[in-house]
Amino acid sequence: GQVNLSHRTSQSVMLQQYSTPAPIGYLMGVFCGVDQPGRYLEPSAGNGLLTIAADPQHFYVNEIDNARLANLKTQGFMAYSQQDATESLRLI
Repeated sequence: GQVNLSHRTSQSVMLQQYSTPAPIGYLMGVFCGVDQPGRYLEPSAGNGLLTIAADPQHFYVNEIDNARLANLKTQGFMAYSQQDATESLRLI
């Protein structure tokens, strides 16, 4: 019952944004082991769907889009940044 995510806006095309379906995000998180304690980086976090298998306090998330960064800031992540992920990230 998830919304069809094929619609793309001019903003999402410009920023190369794609939405990951929640079940796939969860499975990828478990596959990558982020469901275990640790410190993790999501360099292009979007709305955070690739982090849903983990405790948000274990993630440093980065997102260039203002609206998506605002969504991330409501989710309790360890740290946030708004840097171009095609460049070297300056982690705090």
